[in-house]
Amino acid sequence: MNVEFVKVDTEIEKLLDNLTGANPTLLSYASNKIEKLDAKRQSLMKAIADMRTSTLSPEYTKSMSGYLKNWDDVTFEDRRGP
Repeated sequence: MNVEFVKVDTEIEKLLDNLTGANPTLLSYASNKIEKLDAKRQSLMKAIADMRTSTLSPEYTKSMSGYLKNWDDVTFEDRRGP
């Protein structure tokens, strides 16, 4: 999934690089293509984030929630984690 994300991101960059001096018609087509690619990129980012959070145990998530709620009171050593 990360590879697909990088491919989409690279394609967006290529399109943007090629737009210098483009006419309005080409800009319109490129804009539509970039919007579609960006939507796909956003979807991939969400899927990657969901995968990362789904691999965390409920105990770890609960523990981290406690730290985040009381971040100002957590010691430096506890902030560094295990």
